[in-house]
Amino acid sequence: MTPLRDIDGELTTRSIVADETLTVQLIGCLDMGTTPSFADFMLEVTSRTIAGAFRAIHFETAELYLMSSSAISCFANFLKSVKRMEQPCPVTFRTSGAHRWQLRAFQPLERLAANVVHVE
Repeated sequence: MTPLRDIDGELTTRSIVADETLTVQLIGCLDMGTTPSFADFMLEVTSRTIAGAFRAIHFETAELYLMSSSAISCFANFLKSVKRMEQPCPVTFRTSGAHRWQLRAFQPLERLAANVVHVE
């Protein structure tokens, strides 16, 4: 499988696939300025997920220091697609205890896709 096209800049993504699990590390600022490139990245993640490339997906957010509502919308669109799959793969958001806002930001996504999403 070809690697995902990671983003490098104010927002950086580092994606690794091991044992059919995609882990995406999000680093930096995910605001309205970086959301367009993130949306493109998430479209690639979505198409590969729907094609069955991953059995599980983890988003590591410990180094994400800002996130706008437009970024949440990108995640919501992705999760809506995952929910429609015959066998949806689990999606985990691993938040940082140092950034309590992350837990609050991702909890609505857990409600959106309760059988798919886990926020830790």
